[in-house]
Formats: sequence, structure tokens, C-alpha cells
Amino acid sequence: MIWLADKFKILKVIMVILAMSICLSACENSEPTGEVKSSKEISDEAKTSTWQASMFYMVYKSAGILATGVYSRVSAGSANFIGVLLGLWIAFKLLGHLSSLKPVDPAEFWTMVLQRMFVCALCAAMVKTADDMMWTLNTFVFPLFTAFIEFADAILNGQGGVCHLAAGSTEVSATSGFPAGPGQAIECMINALHQKLCMGMALGARLITAKDSTVMGVIAGILIIIAYVVIDLVFPFYLIDTAVRMGLVLALLPALIICYAFPSTKSYPTTALKVFLNTGGQIAMMCIMLELSSGVLVDYVNTNFPYVLDP
Repeated sequence: MIWLADKFKILKVIMVILAMSICLSACENSEPTGEVKSSKEISDEAKTSTWQASMFYMVYKSAGILATGVYSRVSAGSANFIGVLLGLWIAFKLLGHLSSLKPVDPAEFWTMVLQRMFVCALCAAMVKTADDMMWTLNTFVFPLFTAFIEFADAILNGQGGVCHLAAGSTEVSATSGFPAGPGQAIECMINALHQKLCMGMALGARLITAKDSTVMGVIAGILIIIAYVVIDLVFPFYLIDTAVRMGLVLALLPALIICYAFPSTKSYPTTALKVFLNTGGQIAMMCIMLELSSGVLVDYVNTNFPYVLDP
């Protein structure tokens, strides 16, 4: 049993080394010289696709086709369904007031009914046809999501950004799913994130291989490489989870709009809105944290191991 446990430990070490080798080999343009790349260099290399970006874009497009494909099936009867629910709601309200011993203010009652009819008419107009659903996405949903992407791009690549959205690339269509612009912009940011992680791996490698390196420098270099390899392997799956959750929320958008029309179910679209905002915020927060960690790493190495950045 002791022999078997030792074999498992060796296998774990081999797996860690293999993962590190894969991530380091993916940094084709980042040789371990310890040089810190400028924002322009990182931005230029962000145009080169990586496996992380390709995986995200594949999931993003699949989620978009799934979500928009639902609209043509459910939108045909959605407006009629809202009308039926509104009629039942008015009927129950009338029965409740007729059976109540408390006198009812007619002005207050009909004001409430007219307000509910106005909200239901708006919701019915938004889900009446598949084209109306596309208009809803193009008017309310993706402009908000695009704002998160542009904010994250400005943080990651400096003022003005690099991962720009082409004109007309944010329009949703029933055949192509989610718009290509936001997906390509996130793909560009994933490549930029990968290049920054490669920079951290290069610094760690330089700490280990430098001629003047100390024992603490070697230990720090190993820890830096391990940390950045783990981040490089994990962060794409967080973004994939973001794309999947956004696809599920938008696939349920017709039902959520119907739920918004009535007070008893209004909490469901509110929860879905929080999930959607969390998807955009997660992308921006990941860029903020990585940019901060990269700056802290450079300052730490420059302060404690100056021979790395200025040999």
C-alpha cells in the first residue's frame, strides 16, 4: 500500500509538471526573459487566438443559437397568453372586491387595473413575435452587456481599449444567435488575459534561471509559476460558466417578461436580471483583479529581486 501511495504521489507531480508545460508552451510569444511587455505589445498579441478564447467563443455561439431558437417557438402564443392571464387577474380582483365587506374606492381600483393593463400591453408587445424579441435584445439587453465589455477592455488594455466592437456587430438575429461583436471582444480580452498570465510565468521562470538568483528567488519563482498556471487553466471555465448562464437567462426571457407583467411573479425576472448583471460584472471583475495582480507582481519582483527586471 505504501508503494501504491508513492506511485500516486509521483503521478500527481507528473500531472502538475504536464499542466505547467502545456501552459508555458502556449505562451509562444512570451519567452522567459523576465522582460515586462508594454500594453501595446500585449494588445497586439491579444489578436492571436488561444485555446481558451476558442473554447469560450464556441460555447458563446452555441448558447446564443439555443437561446434565440426558443423565441420562434414560444413567441407566437405569448401575447395571447398574457391577455388570458390579465383577464383572470381582473376577474379575481373583481370577485375579491365584491366579496369584501370593506367599501372599495372605484377610482383606486380602476387606476390599478389600467396600470396593470398598460404593463401587460408593453410585455405583450415585446414578446409578440420573434422579431419583437430580437428588438428587445438589441434595445435593452446587449447594449448593457456591451457596456461591461468596453469597461473591462479599458481596464485591461488602457484608455481607448483594443478589443473594439465593429459597427453593426452587436445586432442579434434569429439565425446566427448572439451577436458576434461581444463574443469576439471577449475572445480578444481572453487572449490579452492569457498574455498577461504568460508575463507572470516568464517572470517566475526568470527568477529561477537568473544567474544571481537566490534560494528565496527560486522559491518565489516556483510559486509564481504555479499560481499563474492554475489561473491560466481555470479562468476560461469561469467565463464559459458566464456564457452558459447568460444563455439560460436569455432563453427564458419570454417567460421572464410574462412574469414581470404580474406582481406575484415579478421576483423571477428581478432574480434573472441580477444573474445577467453578474455575468457582465464577473468579466469586468476578472480583468480588474488580473490587472491589479500583474501590477503587484511587477512591483514585488522589482523591489525584492531587482536583478530580474534590471539584470
